[in-house]
Amino acid sequence: MPTFTIDGKKIDAKDGTTVLQAALANGIFIPHYCWHPLLSISGNCRICLVEIEGRPKLEVSCNLAVAEGMVVRTNSDVVVAARKDVMEFLLINHPLDCPICDQAGECLLQDYHFKYSKRGSRFKEEKVHKAKVVDIGPNVKMDQERCILCSRCVRFCAEIAKDSELTIAQRGDSCYVTTAPGKRLENPYSLNTVDVCPVGALTSKDFRFKKRVWFLKQVPSVCPHCSNGCPIWIEYEDGVIYRWRPRSEDVIREKYIAPSQMGITNFLCDEGRLSYKEWQLASRIFEPLVSSEEGFKNIGAIEALRLVKNAIANSAETVGVISAQSSCEEADAFIKFFKSVYRTKREPKAASEDDIIIKRDKNPNANYLKSLNIENLPADVTGDVLVIVDTLPEDDMMKVVNFKWKLVVQLTHDRSLIVPGADIVLPLATFTEKEGTLVNHAGVRQSFSKVFEPKGGTRNLVEWVELLKK
Repeated sequence: MPTFTIDGKKIDAKDGTTVLQAALANGIFIPHYCWHPLLSISGNCRICLVEIEGRPKLEVSCNLAVAEGMVVRTNSDVVVAARKDVMEFLLINHPLDCPICDQAGECLLQDYHFKYSKRGSRFKEEKVHKAKVVDIGPNVKMDQERCILCSRCVRFCAEIAKDSELTIAQRGDSCYVTTAPGKRLENPYSLNTVDVCPVGALTSKDFRFKKRVWFLKQVPSVCPHCSNGCPIWIEYEDGVIYRWRPRSEDVIREKYIAPSQMGITNFLCDEGRLSYKEWQLASRIFEPLVSSEEGFKNIGAIEALRLVKNAIANSAETVGVISAQSSCEEADAFIKFFKSVYRTKREPKAASEDDIIIKRDKNPNANYLKSLNIENLPADVTGDVLVIVDTLPEDDMMKVVNFKWKLVVQLTHDRSLIVPGADIVLPLATFTEKEGTLVNHAGVRQSFSKVFEPKGGTRNLVEWVELLKK
């Protein structure tokens, strides 16, 4: 374990640790563009240059292993001058797009310019112009003029997504990132290239021109789209969600954490990232509904609860069906209240999966329900009152719709999935309107936070159960 000195501070580091990694791990920030803790080392941006005592030239810290007795300076006059030169070089052909660029406010090129350069351009010649607003895939647009050729996106596709869809073409100042011949950027993780891009070269079609990032507030949460449970930031303003982002990407930007500690959940699949739209559907239910000859009509919560309570009180057997979309706390409350409880889960047809992140099980809490030894809904289920949380997949639907229940109660947030034969519908708060915990496929229990207060007459499942108890 070599001991070396950096900016006067003695540091012990493991063999093979780079100067950049050791510095970041010990609170000494060295600017970097091309380096990323989960990608291979490229060493092409040169902004991480440092001075090594006894060596004639500056060296890139991202590709330099620490050695016993090494003395490193990250802020000497020669290093500061070199950073300014690197920044000037990177900005020579960069367009003045900041006022209209979606990356404004979270752009390392902007941040480093103000922190390490502040030098006006001396370049008087015509800039090299490249293609703008290039459609390179279903989710991403490319602006080749803004690209600083850090190659993060190229390495991400090859090393994480396992599909070399991006490449660098041409030579010299004519180089540009583009799709490989005959390919488009359409792997299931394409939007992560927007996250790893340190400038505004890659932008999300879904987010482009929707909101300036400095207006957004963020709440830590967990992606509920499948059983992997990736940590995310939910970003919103004025009651509207604008995007989900991998939560640990911000940790990567601020300090070094070893890849072995971080794991692959530092990225998000496109499906999960864009699933935020499911919680802002126009088909939301905001008040209790009762079935009538004319269809469902609004009914007050007091009357709805009275009808359900009376039915349960006069029932020889009430059957509850809890969904794996529910949190651990909601499942616990539901199971304690209802004697006969079965589990169900959403099972979309042709569910996607791979060996990277995406799991076939599209339920965030199936593992927890399984640990409670709750059985799957049997084919011969009978009773007087049926209480369904969320909705039912087609197979489970057929088990209950043909049975003559005295009352069918459903708790859901979406009018378009209402189960055939439902008599009363109680409006559930959405995932973003509640807090709790989920247990992913690996048995890891994670917390998610409330983004908004429940709207209208919606409540989370725990609150509905408490009202039924009274």
